[in-house]
Amino acid sequence: MFRYALKLITYSSIILFGIFNNVFASIDSNNQKIIDLNSKLFLNADKIYIPSEYKSGDAVTLVITGYLPSLCYKDVSSEFEIIPSTHTIKIKLWSNGPDINYNKNIICAQIIRPYLHKINLGEIEKGSYSIEINKDTNFAVEKKLIIDDEQIIISL
Repeated sequence: MFRYALKLITYSSIILFGIFNNVFASIDSNNQKIIDLNSKLFLNADKIYIPSEYKSGDAVTLVITGYLPSLCYKDVSSEFEIIPSTHTIKIKLWSNGPDINYNKNIICAQIIRPYLHKINLGEIEKGSYSIEINKDTNFAVEKKLIIDDEQIIISL
């Protein structure tokens, strides 16, 4: 009975490894598995908040949380631009594909992994701003940021 269970587990692992290995790699014209190490995966921002009390003149830091789609995605990167004339803050938020040390013979488990990413926007003038995260992607998020003398409010 034990041998039968061990064989079943071994064969199941081999089958699953073959399936998952093909799912996470693409095939080139020579039927060789390749992985795009430079692919950017734009991320959804589940929650956006300001981490501490704000005082007039303080630097503004946004905290963004969400989920990475698999264990192969590790680091979250961002870049932002503040456009004073339109009171718009444009943010691009992404994770690069599997890191450079990724071994294509290892399975990338499809387990979502939470991330927390901080963006220091610096000192921003009072007013109402539109925050655009990953505009023109499937993960576009828009929020309002209101800054006055005493507080910062992020609204839907």
